[in-house]
This record gives sequence, C-alpha cells and structure tokens, in this order.
Amino acid sequence: MKNIRKILITLCLYSTLFACSSESDSDKPNVVEEVEQDTTETETETEPEPEPEPEPPLESDEFLVSGKAYGLHNQTLSLTINSSELIEINNSGNFSFSTVFKAEQQAEVTISQQPEDMNCQLFNSTATILNEADVIVQCLAILPSCDKTTVASTNPLDLSGNNIEGIETIVADVECGQQQWRIDAKQRIEEHRKTSGKITLVDKNGDLVINAKVHLELQQHDFKFGGIVQAKMWDGAVGNISDLYRQTYLGFNFNKAGLQNGLKYKLRKNNQTITERILPWLNSYDIPVRGHALIWPGWGNMEESISVNDANRMGISAGAPRELSPTELKIYVDTIIKDWAAKWDVEEWDVANEIRGKQDVQNTYCDSRKGAIPLCEQEEANWFKLAKQHVKNPSATLYLNENRVISDTAIATAPEIATDKMKIFESDMLSILDNDGPLEALGFQSRFGKLANGELLDAETMYQRLSYFDKYQLPIAATEFEMKAEHITTEFERALMTERVMSVYFSKENVTDILVWTFFDKNDGENKYIVELDGSPNLRGKTWLYMVKKHWHTDVLSWFNRDGELDFTGFKGKYLATISVEGFPDENVEFEWVNGSSGITLRLPNYTE
Repeated sequence: MKNIRKILITLCLYSTLFACSSESDSDKPNVVEEVEQDTTETETETEPEPEPEPEPPLESDEFLVSGKAYGLHNQTLSLTINSSELIEINNSGNFSFSTVFKAEQQAEVTISQQPEDMNCQLFNSTATILNEADVIVQCLAILPSCDKTTVASTNPLDLSGNNIEGIETIVADVECGQQQWRIDAKQRIEEHRKTSGKITLVDKNGDLVINAKVHLELQQHDFKFGGIVQAKMWDGAVGNISDLYRQTYLGFNFNKAGLQNGLKYKLRKNNQTITERILPWLNSYDIPVRGHALIWPGWGNMEESISVNDANRMGISAGAPRELSPTELKIYVDTIIKDWAAKWDVEEWDVANEIRGKQDVQNTYCDSRKGAIPLCEQEEANWFKLAKQHVKNPSATLYLNENRVISDTAIATAPEIATDKMKIFESDMLSILDNDGPLEALGFQSRFGKLANGELLDAETMYQRLSYFDKYQLPIAATEFEMKAEHITTEFERALMTERVMSVYFSKENVTDILVWTFFDKNDGENKYIVELDGSPNLRGKTWLYMVKKHWHTDVLSWFNRDGELDFTGFKGKYLATISVEGFPDENVEFEWVNGSSGITLRLPNYTE
C-alpha cells in the first residue's frame, strides 16, 4: 500500500506543477520564480533518495501465495493470480506474488503464457487458504513432432524401440498420419487401453505424503504382446544359440508365451523334456503360457501310429488312428484331451485347432458304415467339456483356434463383410456353443498375405471383420501373428502390414492378445521371423518394438499435491513409480494400473513424515 501512496503523491505533485504552468500572465512571473528557485535548489543541493520503508509484516490472518518452479532455464513463464497480479519467472526456483490475501479468501494461480518450446503444469494452484509456499510449477520440453517418442539409435541390436532405421516413414505415419482409420483407432486406444484415476501416496506408517515428486513409467502392458517360444532354439538343439535366443526373447519384454510344437501331443516324444524345462523358466519371469493344442483333428496332424503301450492303457487297438472304429477313435481322442489338459499348468488351451478344414475325426464319428457313435455331431462340444473338466489350471480359458478368419485373402461381396471362411468358422463356433460346449474365447491365427486382388488388407476392413464377432461377446486373440513372406515380398511392406494389424487389433476392445508366432529365423527359407540369427530385429521386429515400447508407452513426471493425491492417466499395465521427497533418498514402488476409477494407494517402503 505504501508504494501505491508514493505513486499517488508523485502524480499529485506533477498535476500541481502542470496546473501552475497554465495560470494567467499576471501571475506567471511569481510562479516561475518560485519554481526556478526550487529547481535550482534541487540541482545544487540534491538530497539522497530516502530508503524505501520495509513492507509491514503480515497480520496473522494475511498471507502471500508462493511456490517453486522446476525445469525452467532462461525461459519466460507468466503466472497470474486471481486474474489480477501477473508475475514472470525466468528460471527454476522460488517465486512469490505480492498480493495480500485474507483468511478464507479464494486464490487461484493460472498460467498466462507458456515458455517457448515448453509445457508447464501447475500443482496446488487453487485453495481457500494458502498459507504455505506449496504452489508447484513443473516445466518440460515439448517433443518436436506429433507424438514422437524415439531417440536416435542405429545399434542393430538395440531392443529399446529407438532404432527405427528403415521404418522412418512408417513411424512418421503412426505419429502424424491423418488417415481416418488412424484417427478412429487412436481414439479407441485412448478409450479402451488407458485408464484414469487418483493415486494417493502414504508413508510406511500409512500417513499422507504431500508435495512429493514422482516419475511414473509403464513397465509392461496389461494387453498381451506375446511371443511363441521355439523350443529347440531355446534349448540350443537348433542353431546352438540358446543364450542369445533367451536374452533376445526377454529383451522384447513379451508378457505372454506359448510353444510352436512343445505342447502338441503328436510331437511329445521329441519336445516333452524340453517343454518341462521351458515352462519353469517362463514362470520365473512371470510370463504366462498358453497351450496349443489339445486336438488337431486331421489324420496328418495326429500321430501316425498308436503304440502298443498306449493302446493297452486305453483299451483300444494299436496302429494308425485312421484305422480305428468310431468307438475306439472316440476313446483315443477323449483320452488325449483329458490326459494332456491335466498334465500341463497353462492359463489357456486351444482345445480344437482348425476344425473348419480338419474333419477326419468328426467324419469318422458320423460314418454309419463304420458304426457311427450316437450324437456324433456334438463331439466337438464334448471336447470342450472334457477339457473344462480336466484342466490342471481350473481357470484356464478354452479357445477355438482357426486360420484365415480375419486374415482371409478372399474379398466379400459388398455390402457383406463376412467371407465364406468367416461364416464357416462362425457356424463351427455356434455348433459348439449350442451344444453347451464351454467355448470361452476365439483364436484367430492372423497370418497375413495379400488379398486376391493383390492388395494388402486395409485397416477398416480388418476392423469390420473383427467387429463381425462382437455379438458373441467373446475375447479374441491373434494367436499366431506373422506375415506370409511368399505373398508379401518386400520387407518394408511386411513391416507396414505389421504396424497396420497391431494398430487395428490393439484398438479393438475385445482383443486381448497379439502373439508373434515365428520369433527367430529358423534358417528354413521361410521369411516369417522378426529377429535375425545374430539377434538383430528386422524391419518387422523394429516396428513391433517401436509400437509396444515407445509409441504405446506412458512415461510421466508429476507431483502429488498438498493432499497427497495425483490425477493420473496412462496405459493399463504394470508401473514403476520413483518418488522423490526433498532431503531423502528416492524410493521405488511397483503397482498395477488397470482400473483407475477405483483409485490406488502407494505406500513408501522406508520414508516416514
């Protein structure tokens, strides 16, 4: 108030002088003489300016709003309080407004102007009583283009997602593309794959911790971005690269696994002992495993000959399964399903694989010439019932797995979206459900080639094909995801299609998994892998890593407010929170963020207020 009074006095004096200069001529000499005399005295006897009087101390019911800025360096940030007083901050450090507030007055700090190339966020910006220096400003540099998340890397063995050499145009399209399908997919991803809510911070005794800095980073998605293990490469029996294979597999941060041949009954002789070592290894890294498959009902997909020991154990004839009577074949198939489901502790099973084109067993059941079994048309549903009754893991999910459904190369006649293969799969699925088979999820193998017209399947058609099955309200998994190299002949196109499929599938609410089928080059001439034999990702592998680790990623620097709370939005998954309280060592807390609406409380392991 004294400053204001000083200004008013100065203005008053200036107004008086200005008014005197406007007097009549008769009075003018006297006034001028007086003013000249005063001016001369001022020039010859200049007195020092008086020291400004200190501001009076605040009364007990008065306060100033103050705080601290972080991340600001030689930039200008403008803050306003209650839309009146404006201050500018140029660097990190303490700041204060001069406006005096009385108790119970409301105060609100807002950002009037952001610094150039930075984004600043306010914490504790509003209150009825602000009697502490607890306004926090955190400034961070704005990323240079769209949603850019990578940093430069050309290391061929880099598995961080930063090495985008060769897929730069794909990345640019992901980050900045304005195609309608991309806009729609991004919106769905924001809606279905992220969650928002409140995080509360307490110390080891359960007391609130206020105004703590926190770095929140996603460690692993809730959505399953998985990889199928090639058992013999993992074991070193093929390629002699076991250590490199395992190291690279873990480097991809897969959060679900399976085995190509390790859990197929037909191939148990050469794979069972390896599988018995792989499963504990995956379990040690908290990677759940799916089973593939209990029955693949084509003669070429079953063992060629039933051993004498197995035949005696089952009470059937030894020899080729195709030679069995319907009754003996039923005993054989039912025993396989019961024994195999009970043996392996996995979280899901492909109960039946590719039944659209594999009907040898079913046809035998219903062949009246061979003595068809009663209710033969219900045997596919019976396989699911047997699996549910005998699974080692009672919560295991039961899948019907099929090829060329979403990835069908045929083109439906408009306005139809469903191809013939899609409709046959639907009929098989409904037959199992109508006969009370506990079919609980749909497995679409998702091997993509080119359509019959030579084009790549477009994103919108892919999404509509997935949406065709919405009415059944069943989870969907891409169980065997890969590109058909014999159809998509350039590596760049394979990478382009990899991104397209991942973006569409991840945006679809009821899709739960995408699992890479061929991880490492098997040196078999089939270019379906995403990692070379030296451990370097090809363009498809780089695309996978970029999408999962960099583009769909949450990495946030923020603050808990004066109530010990933080409003947080991030991808669903497992997080690491690094929490900093001034004067104390940083502490790490791991937590799951899946349903933000229910909130979560983080407890520091060591710190106490």
